[in-house]
Amino acid sequence: MNRQMPIRRSVLQQGFTLIEVMVALLVLGIALPALMFQLGTQLDGTQMINNRTQAAWVAQDQLVLLQLRQAAGENLSAGEWQGEVLNAGRLWYWKRNAEPTPAPGLLRHTIRVADELTELSSADTALVSLDAYLMTGAFGIPGTGGAP
Repeated sequence: MNRQMPIRRSVLQQGFTLIEVMVALLVLGIALPALMFQLGTQLDGTQMINNRTQAAWVAQDQLVLLQLRQAAGENLSAGEWQGEVLNAGRLWYWKRNAEPTPAPGLLRHTIRVADELTELSSADTALVSLDAYLMTGAFGIPGTGGAP
């Protein structure tokens, strides 16, 4: 007696239930705005780093120009100067303040750089502030009659 037993087939569930879909949408609804906020914060930080790097290049360029003028024999003096320069397709504003120090013949040069002219008023608002100490005259330059 070969009698076959009927095979019961279980009903296989296909797809997701409505509750599962709603939970998944809730998780996405919470996670996506947080991720977008984080991405925006990172982009702002990257832009600030880029601005400060370019401003530092402008400040260093101004310092090198000052050192070249000194090496050419120009006598540096105390005072305040400002200007603008085009760098990397953007206009940058710089301000240099030279003031005497307690050491005779030595000036402290403070160079500030910003992308807005109104931000040059203090080191807190400028993107970069660079300090350098240079001799006022021909001190230490061989062949100019200054001190060795």
